[in-house]
Amino acid sequence: MALSVFFLAVSAAPAQAAACDLRSDMGARELHEVLAQRPVELVMTAGCSGAKSRDRSDQFIHPGAPFDLGAGDVGRPMGHGAEGARAVVALMKADRYRSLGWDYMDGPVDACGEYAVSIEFIDSADGRSIPSPFASTTDV
Repeated sequence: MALSVFFLAVSAAPAQAAACDLRSDMGARELHEVLAQRPVELVMTAGCSGAKSRDRSDQFIHPGAPFDLGAGDVGRPMGHGAEGARAVVALMKADRYRSLGWDYMDGPVDACGEYAVSIEFIDSADGRSIPSPFASTTDV
């Protein structure tokens, strides 16, 4: 089975909260770093068992966030919310990740706006690379 891309809409605010949990004085570079770490934490948390891990996944992942394997006409829906994340993570078997840092000029941003980061998850046992774009928004 070939895994290519999965998509995740991650709320910048916890799923049950109405307000954004990011500082308003963040610059673009710091915001990118914070948002790039969230998918890694989500994948690590979703891959663990136990109530604490499930609570953390439920906190970070919006219940309506779609998870898919593949893309375009070969995509396969894996569900929504934390359950969808757990289904994708189980198939990914990623044990490493790579994130390209912010390589633009730093500047002020609206930390609670909509942004995208891309993380590459790696399954070193099978030699697979899984590029994964993530959308972070408080409007999901």
